[in-house]
Amino acid sequence: MRTVDVVVVSFNSRDHLRRCVEPLARSPGAHVVVIDNASSDGSLETIAHLDLLAIPLTKNRGFGAGCNVGWRASSSP
Repeated sequence: MRTVDVVVVSFNSRDHLRRCVEPLARSPGAHVVVIDNASSDGSLETIAHLDLLAIPLTKNRGFGAGCNVGWRASSSP
């Protein structure tokens, strides 16, 4: 059962994103939601194999808007 949602907002963070979310995706009870703010560096390809929800945005809407997209996609109590 998922007990917590972890929302990560990224933008052109290919070199850091996988190191950030991989341990979280392997944590029991954690549901990881990655919001990508229209990165052009292939960030989402680095995490494609992980058990998480990745939501690509078509334009960079900023950190706050990314957080809002993430919590709306969350489902943990």
